[in-house]
Amino acid sequence: MSSYSVYCWNVGHGEATLLVFKDVDDIDKVHVVDFGTNPPLEKHVENAVREASEIVNRSGRVDVFITHLHYDHYSLIPYVMGSKGIDNLYLPTIPEPKDIREAVAYFLALQAVILEKSELVLDKIAGKTRKAYLVARGKEFPVTSRVSVRVLWPPPQL
Repeated sequence: MSSYSVYCWNVGHGEATLLVFKDVDDIDKVHVVDFGTNPPLEKHVENAVREASEIVNRSGRVDVFITHLHYDHYSLIPYVMGSKGIDNLYLPTIPEPKDIREAVAYFLALQAVILEKSELVLDKIAGKTRKAYLVARGKEFPVTSRVSVRVLWPPPQL
């Protein structure tokens, strides 16, 4: 039988959650669901990163889910991961129609230029990732052999 633990940290303006599942094969699989904040890092945020990193490094496999591409949802993921690789990275798709997709792509490019002056965190995440997937509403995938997740947002088309 599967067992699980949920860890959530208060990181100020941001999100930080780990879901840990022990599957029938008795191997811990960690799901990092967003882990980020805006600078400056306060002591309690540093403690959260250290605690999360210890959990991640004890696990067998790690998947990362970034619910949306705001810096305060992914900025700390490279630090939580340490030297551990990411098995699967799940990113939200950019919805259609074309004008929405182009506007979002423009703002993401602008964000990347701004972040380049500090750190290119997404490059660090990509460098640790074995497989990446774009997901939209309706997509379902297994979390363990007995648990699956269905994506609720974003829709493939607005």
